[in-house]
Amino acid sequence: MAVIGVKFCGGCNPLVDRGKIFKQLKQELPSETELRLDAGKPWDVGLMLCGCSNACSDDSEIRKLAPRWILVSGAMLDYFALEESQMVDAIVKKIQDIATEKSGSLRLEKILGAQ
Repeated sequence: MAVIGVKFCGGCNPLVDRGKIFKQLKQELPSETELRLDAGKPWDVGLMLCGCSNACSDDSEIRKLAPRWILVSGAMLDYFALEESQMVDAIVKKIQDIATEKSGSLRLEKILGAQ
C-alpha cells in the first residue's frame, strides 16, 4: 500500500478549498493508496495542502516526514500557477511521476501502475 501523508495549513487565508481537493484525491487515487493525516507510519510521499501562497506550514521539521513532497500553496502546485479545477489531476500526475523516478518507491510504482 502506498502511503501519502497529508499536512494541512491552518486555513487562515484560503484561496483554494483544501478540503474539496483532499476529498477529490481520495476518489481519484487507487484504493490501495492510503492518505494519512498522522505520522504514525512512514510516508512514501508527503502532500502539503496550504490554502494560500504563504505556505506557512512548510517547514524543515514537517519535511522530515517524507522523502518527497508535493506542495499546494493557494492556486499553485509546486510553485507553478494552476486553476483549482486542474489541481487534483495534476497532483495525481505528480504522484505517478515520483513513482516512476529511479529514486521513487517501487511499492508506490507497483500500486499506481506507473510505467
